[in-house]
Formats: sequence, C-alpha cells, structure tokens
Amino acid sequence: MLCEVCEVKEAVSRCRMCSRYVCEDHLGPDGLCSICREVLCEVCHQRLSINKCLICGKLVCRSCSVELQPAIRVCRECYSKLLSDESYSKFRGYLRRFIKGKSLIINHE
Repeated sequence: MLCEVCEVKEAVSRCRMCSRYVCEDHLGPDGLCSICREVLCEVCHQRLSINKCLICGKLVCRSCSVELQPAIRVCRECYSKLLSDESYSKFRGYLRRFIKGKSLIINHE
C-alpha cells in the first residue's frame, strides 16, 4: 500500500489521529502524519484545529478557543486580554464590526 500523503513510497504505519497510511518520511515520532501536524492546535498541541484566532493568528481547536460568532473565534488567551487589557481596545472595536449590537461575551464555551 502506498503512502496516502506522497503516493510514492510504501506506507509503514498509520497516523494515530486520522488513520492515514503513511511512509516513514511523513510519520513523525509522535505517531502523527505530516498533514495532521500541520493543522494541529497551536495552543494545546493535542487536537486538530478548526479555525485561526482572529487576533494572534494561531491555529486553535474548539477547546482552546471562544466562538464570538459563527466562524469567528479567538484563542482563550486573546479572549481574556480582550476583556481585561486596555491595549486590546483596538481589537474590541474591530470585533464589534462583526458582532453588531451584541456583547463581546458570546457563546463562551
């Protein structure tokens, strides 16, 4: 069976996260294929990301982020700064363009 990433080399194992058959070039020491490693949450490094933080740009999973509106997420670190750090006031104004007439604390998971 060929590697499902490169489709050239022989697959030697399966990714522990997505179960793709991968060659040794595309399997990391952590048992993850190169595709899963590229989209891994940059906060917890345990789950696949679902979006990028609108503020810092980190890839985030559902558990490590707060959904402000559908498809608008921020990481928990940026969210806490949005609520407390005055230097983040420009971001609060930016986000209000997306969150018309609603409180910044929305869909807090």
